[in-house]
Amino acid sequence: MLLTSVETSFAQAFSKELASGRLAIATRDCLRLCTRDPVVRFEPSGDALSNPSLDDLLRLTRAALA
Repeated sequence: MLLTSVETSFAQAFSKELASGRLAIATRDCLRLCTRDPVVRFEPSGDALSNPSLDDLLRLTRAALA
């Protein structure tokens, strides 16, 4: 499952950011993109990805935190 993989990988790659609150992982029932599953949205930009790979999420998160 993507969420479990994300939580595990992000805990390893971004432990300081998660602990400080600079990065958070939240789940939602609907992102108004219900025809695509799963969907990940980055805030505050609102950029959304449909069915992203874990590598894409790690890369995009690193870029967003830079």
